[in-house]
Amino acid sequence: MFLDYFRRWTILSSYGNTFVGILDPNEELDNRIIDMQIIEDLINGKGFPHYKNRFLNSKKSDDDLKRIYHSRNEIGMVVDKFVSYCPTPEIFVPREPLDKRKRSVKEAQKKAIDKFLKHIKWKSKVQNIYKDLELKGDVFYYMYFENEKAKEPTFKYLEPKNMVDIILDSNGKPTAYKYVENYVETYVSETGDFITKYTGEVIYVFSKGKTDVYKQTFEIDKKTGLYVPSRDEKNKFVYTKKTYPNRPSYIDEIPIVRIPSYLKDGEKFSEIPASKYIEHALTLDDLNSNIRFINMMLGFPVIFILNGRMISGEWMPGGVIYIDDIKPSDDNGGYSQERREAKLIDVQIRNDLESLFRYYEAEEDALRESAGLISKSLQLKLGSSDSSRVIQQLIAPMANKIELYEDNILEAMEMPIRVVLKENGLYDEDRDNGVTLYKDPFVVNVSPFDKQIFEQNEINSGAKTKEEIALQKGESYQEIADRLVMNIQKEKVEPNGESNDQVRSANNI
Repeated sequence: MFLDYFRRWTILSSYGNTFVGILDPNEELDNRIIDMQIIEDLINGKGFPHYKNRFLNSKKSDDDLKRIYHSRNEIGMVVDKFVSYCPTPEIFVPREPLDKRKRSVKEAQKKAIDKFLKHIKWKSKVQNIYKDLELKGDVFYYMYFENEKAKEPTFKYLEPKNMVDIILDSNGKPTAYKYVENYVETYVSETGDFITKYTGEVIYVFSKGKTDVYKQTFEIDKKTGLYVPSRDEKNKFVYTKKTYPNRPSYIDEIPIVRIPSYLKDGEKFSEIPASKYIEHALTLDDLNSNIRFINMMLGFPVIFILNGRMISGEWMPGGVIYIDDIKPSDDNGGYSQERREAKLIDVQIRNDLESLFRYYEAEEDALRESAGLISKSLQLKLGSSDSSRVIQQLIAPMANKIELYEDNILEAMEMPIRVVLKENGLYDEDRDNGVTLYKDPFVVNVSPFDKQIFEQNEINSGAKTKEEIALQKGESYQEIADRLVMNIQKEKVEPNGESNDQVRSANNI
């Protein structure tokens, strides 16, 4: 892809100390890491260097070029728009919900999972997961227990850029993950300042049943008195190693919750969907910059004065400029008495910008379509259509993409949910194997009114009961039972033997 033209520059200028010890600057760099860095820069308003290397070949200073550059954070807007359509799977529905003999077990399962989801702040994590799937391709969490008494695990977010390698078996399944990050050792000075002793490297190796942690060690140099990395007799860095075994509830599992985006068989990492947006985003930045610069030129045209000099007046709307036609001499800035006719030339852009705007609209449509969204030009046409069938066909690419992401999230959550149930003594292999969060029938978010109509149709057709619908909306068994009692109490019988509902129905005939 076109990104190769500044492969070396990206690492050296953008990463700083983030990957100390991880990447050798002489090795070929990973396109995956480069893409994530460029996308991150574009979203965080640091896209100018990429825009400059992509479109500009100028000897002007960066300060001059930055005055021209104008970005609207196109990737950020498109991803935020896409995520707004994504559902939030946050409801756990126990299997066999109508089996009253096991009602207490089901209720205990639901309470345990609800507590776990609240503990890891799952609802706020989901939106970030969808964003990371778009922007980084994979989402990784390290699952561990904070202490011996804990019954629900904790999730530690792992930055995808720092997941440097994944070992696959002959079937293409992961057997180990290698994750590298920096740690900073500090101390507090007498004045209360935080002073950095050194910045070291920590390597995590996640494998079946355990986590091995390798921490780089440092020592004081006798000559300089500064901390330097410790080295062995072969001049290699020295690390201390600690091993953290999994609990019995997941001793046969790798303690990583991994959510992929588009993962091909045999590949270590998923594709990064936003990699396809980079070229469109930079092109839109270029168009935005050109349009803005041209508009400025239209508002502030360049004026050339020939054979004359401005001697007084005001450069402002309604101002008057006075020009002397004395010819400048060649010696030391003096003026000769030779006079020529002074001329004022107004240099302006005469043509319109219609072609630029057409180009901009086409590129914006291409960006949105590559993200699975309906293009803006097509949205304008759909505004006059009342056919929901047409709209459903047009959002099919987005719906398929969202459903893939949601399925990957639900599949990844099977392992931690199984662990929680086992830790609480609520897991049965025959009954609960593969259980995960509830998948909403609506792939794309819809209004509460549309959901209510769908639920009522499910009840009327006999496909589901009111209790099942209530469970899928996140209610507990106790809440359902309490509401049933309240409804019975409301149905008081009138003196004539008719219920309130019957009386209201008869009065409406």
